[in-house]
Amino acid sequence: MFLPGDDNTNAIRHLISSSKNLDCAVAFLGQKAERLLSETTSGGRIVCNLGSGGTNPNAIKQLLATGAFDIRNHPSLHAKVYIGQNGAIVSSANLSANGLGLEAEELTGWIEAGYKVTSQQELQSIHKWFSELWINSTEITNEDIRVAMEAWKKRQIVRPATHSHESLLQVLRENPGALQNRNIYMVISTDSMSEEAVQTLKNIKKKKKYGINVDAYENWAELPENSCFIDFYVGPRGGFRYYGLFKSPEKRILISFDNEDGEEETLYLCNKQENFIGYMMSEEDIALLKSKAAELLKSNIGVGDANGKYIPLIDARKILFSESPS
Repeated sequence: MFLPGDDNTNAIRHLISSSKNLDCAVAFLGQKAERLLSETTSGGRIVCNLGSGGTNPNAIKQLLATGAFDIRNHPSLHAKVYIGQNGAIVSSANLSANGLGLEAEELTGWIEAGYKVTSQQELQSIHKWFSELWINSTEITNEDIRVAMEAWKKRQIVRPATHSHESLLQVLRENPGALQNRNIYMVISTDSMSEEAVQTLKNIKKKKKYGINVDAYENWAELPENSCFIDFYVGPRGGFRYYGLFKSPEKRILISFDNEDGEEETLYLCNKQENFIGYMMSEEDIALLKSKAAELLKSNIGVGDANGKYIPLIDARKILFSESPS
């Protein structure tokens, strides 16, 4: 029986809840998998794809901690097959996550479908397939979890937005979960680059080795790698300037140069972006930044001080949307 949309979701939930022992081969598991499975079935066997970055390792740890589930890893698994007492469902749906690394409300709007199998002959084939998959899968170790956590974090940073060309700060206000684990920071500076730094950056741009949109931060080597920066300036008399969105490389690139006193300093290279995974900084967003810039700089959140700091965007949410300064 073909199962479109919600029929597919409801059928999977019913199959899980009506099966005392569940076998499932589900490539990617997310944060709600433990609650869904623990509340609806007494246990079972699960094969997942742990190392690709699409499975949340925390979900695996939670499921293993229940003692009710045997879980194995298969690095090539992409199937989603749920096998219960009286049937099976072959589906496009993972357990609250998918190969893009999306979870929770981010999955809203994605079209799923599946097929329910009740024929005994077909069920025998599915059971045989799962048994062979189980034999060829490996038990999950603590080291597997550790490595998977690193892959998961990287996947979370670059997972696609479910809706493109939206206002970045509007998304922060209305759907902050979509920006969790994204490595987005507000970078607040209070001075300009030195003449020597500006000239060094000009020379770098001429060589075009690091792309046509290369830019840099002077003597700020501690800025996070593989991150997006919302960059703006705050002046001593309330001045404000928005510089744009910038992306740092996966591994920081530092270029040395000498200042006017002959002392060695560094440029931390990055690249200017028009958007971040489809999210834009609207005029309203920039106006909001301007109104809250001084308060953000003076706040006790972020890394740095009154001379400059960087703040995780999620942590800045309370200040950005407060009605009055704290």
